[in-house]
Amino acid sequence: MNPDNPTTQAQKRILFVERSKTEEQDTSTAFRYICNSLSRHYHLETCFGLDDNTIEIIRAKAGTEEAFDAVITHVPYAFACKFPLPEEEVVCFDRRVQYERAYGRGWKLIKAIKKTNDIPVILYIEEEIQSFIDAWFLEAADCTVLRTHDYKEDCKQLEQSLDYLLKKYQANPYVIEPFKLSKENNQTIVKVQIHLNGGLGFFAGTRIVKECRKYPHAVFISEKNSSDDNKPNAKSIMALLCLGLQEGDEAVVSVEGTDQEAECLAKRLYAILTSRYYFTADLGKIEDSKSTATASIM
Repeated sequence: MNPDNPTTQAQKRILFVERSKTEEQDTSTAFRYICNSLSRHYHLETCFGLDDNTIEIIRAKAGTEEAFDAVITHVPYAFACKFPLPEEEVVCFDRRVQYERAYGRGWKLIKAIKKTNDIPVILYIEEEIQSFIDAWFLEAADCTVLRTHDYKEDCKQLEQSLDYLLKKYQANPYVIEPFKLSKENNQTIVKVQIHLNGGLGFFAGTRIVKECRKYPHAVFISEKNSSDDNKPNAKSIMALLCLGLQEGDEAVVSVEGTDQEAECLAKRLYAILTSRYYFTADLGKIEDSKSTATASIM
């Protein structure tokens, strides 16, 4: 693309991370077609294999005019078990554990992208791993597009996903309102709108449970208009998941007690629930802020 072309300058910059060249030998036609199609609408750059080098490429351009506006990537598969297996390692037949061993490295890399730059990430994946990826990765990535034999349809789905997510991020619906603590019935209470990508899922819930279990008294998270008799225990991951809180829903955090420790926990939970990703919540800054200040989220 011509860097002097004003139309090019206005285009969004997309990084397309394809599987390794070895894996793509049989599907090079699809890869070329998708690249050519996306290049008509975006400033497209490509690389092969999601790894630490990819993260460095994204990090190096973050905050500059060449910063990427979105990433399309495969999910790398890593053989966690080496053969022959060490004597101390036991073969596990639990499918979820197998997936975690195989794709745990990919999960860390997706999180690293989000920590580097708050941009949309689309996972271009095979159908056989969709259910696992949807359940696990979508607390970090934004959506999945299935890799099929119909690469023209794949390209259409990728373009539609990019268009939607770029508009969503540009509109920035994640403006955090100043948090306000109230105290009643010996409880510290804060109202919050859920901004977590994909809603309150397992990993975000686990982090909340970890924070709450450090506190010696009761902690509750409930829907905005729920009754006092129906407040789920925030120290139980199952209770939080059963809430089914989605992105944009309103909730109430209630911490038993009105001292500084209770206020501190309420602020920390607020920071997690109002961050786009649970792993980017800056809990240190939120603790130091005043109760009427805007939440500081990375």
